[in-house]
Amino acid sequence: MPIDSEAAPLAGHPLIGIEVEGVGSVSSRWNNEDIIQAANFHDVFKRTPLVRSRSFANFRGVYITPEDSDNFGKSSPAELVSKPHRIDDLNLLRLRNSVWKALGPRGVRTGQNTFNYGGNRTTENRWGKFRPSSIGGSLQTTVGIGVHRLLSNNANRRENCIKMLVGDRRKQRIVIALAEAAVTAQQELFAAGAALWHHRNIPQIQIEGLRLSLFLAFINVALTQSNRLGGGGSGWAKDALGANFKGFSSFIGTGTNNSNGILKLGARAMTYNDSDLLARIRAVRGNGTITQAINDHVNDTNNQLLSLIGQRGLSIQTAVEQWNAIANITHNGHLYTVVECREKTSKVNINMCTFLNAEKKDVSETSRSGLSHARTFRTSIRNHLGHP
Repeated sequence: MPIDSEAAPLAGHPLIGIEVEGVGSVSSRWNNEDIIQAANFHDVFKRTPLVRSRSFANFRGVYITPEDSDNFGKSSPAELVSKPHRIDDLNLLRLRNSVWKALGPRGVRTGQNTFNYGGNRTTENRWGKFRPSSIGGSLQTTVGIGVHRLLSNNANRRENCIKMLVGDRRKQRIVIALAEAAVTAQQELFAAGAALWHHRNIPQIQIEGLRLSLFLAFINVALTQSNRLGGGGSGWAKDALGANFKGFSSFIGTGTNNSNGILKLGARAMTYNDSDLLARIRAVRGNGTITQAINDHVNDTNNQLLSLIGQRGLSIQTAVEQWNAIANITHNGHLYTVVECREKTSKVNINMCTFLNAEKKDVSETSRSGLSHARTFRTSIRNHLGHP
């Protein structure tokens, strides 16, 4: 299946998961090492749960994956990754318990995996565990967020959501500008004579989908203007905005419509073009960094902006990382997408570290203090990210 395959959102629950680097090393012993030379081995192996916790299941548990190294496939730094958990007090406590149980003296240290490549290849994996005294700046949190907050009509709500996700102030300004451009563009496309005039009465949840498609398309455009955005700290484009936006980008994938061609068809029918949309964005936002990036894209691609918006594979996860995006979901009448908070200064990451470090041990699932810590964390993020 191509990495840009996308499907309509299904009803579900916003989830949360973490990654923690610096937890030791992982070594692998193969029955036949020729698989290491396979073309797509790196991307698959890097995302394979090599050593799994005993609680590993849907919505529960943690596992070990390898980081890049000179001896990748045989020996690498280890990263502790959680399964996505539901965002309620009990499941957050289970998340924390899994982390400290895995890092404890009796945590799982070995595992076996099978890979299909010219016949079965098996690997025995051993985790050389390092137990940090606390969870710190190497933590990253991936969380489902409400598009009704990220791309709200209310500028303060948009900004508060983005400031929870992104820590660096310069990057915050860039993402805030991209969000404003997306909201502005959606409103313009519904104006009389504009490309989506005939779709202006779609339900609010589909408007959220349209805004998400616009937002991800504008991110894609902005990231091609790397001289404008500057370095991402790590040098990776996924760090350029301080957050990795991972959701489906197409009109189908965002639930806007059952066709990805509605904007192109509408533009043709209404004789509406890139310059019309750009003029509206410029009128609202002025000639700032994002407006100029969109302008340059229009010039460089000979009016291909309207053809880009609402297409598959525009999330950072796919366009930059060359990996599968994560499906958007619907919940309580709103659209939710998935974002990885990559900075230690992200408020989501700061609050998650505080929660994980509150009790560095496995506690009872009826523990009042444990459930209270979970509730405090959940309260710290729920309103800004649109959680129930």
